[in-house]
Amino acid sequence: QIEKMLLERHRKRQNQKKGGRGSDESNRKHLFQTGNVVVDLGAAPGGWSMYASSQVRQNGMVIAVDLLPLDERALHQNGQQQASSVHAIQGDFKSIQVKNDIFSILMMHHAQKRALPDPAVDVV
Repeated sequence: QIEKMLLERHRKRQNQKKGGRGSDESNRKHLFQTGNVVVDLGAAPGGWSMYASSQVRQNGMVIAVDLLPLDERALHQNGQQQASSVHAIQGDFKSIQVKNDIFSILMMHHAQKRALPDPAVDVV
């Protein structure tokens, strides 16, 4: 199934290079699925994190990481419930502290969902 997905992505990229570009909206539509766990590296100002949050919904989660603070207005423009599924971390994603913070959030999320403690993510 992963091979099919990779081949489909490759085919789409080839079509885009030839001028058969799809709209950004159609490309975004299939990027995130309900229940996904997303880590957004380089997340500021926060628009993509909020979009991802709207797609993964309550069963999913978004961890937004950036050196810069996220724009609080962007995080709260679509309602408190969405913003609560976005966990913002300010720092360098290459640092040990930020990696530990991401891992802790993932473990908490899996514990709340009563899933096996697997720190895997669906989209980075």
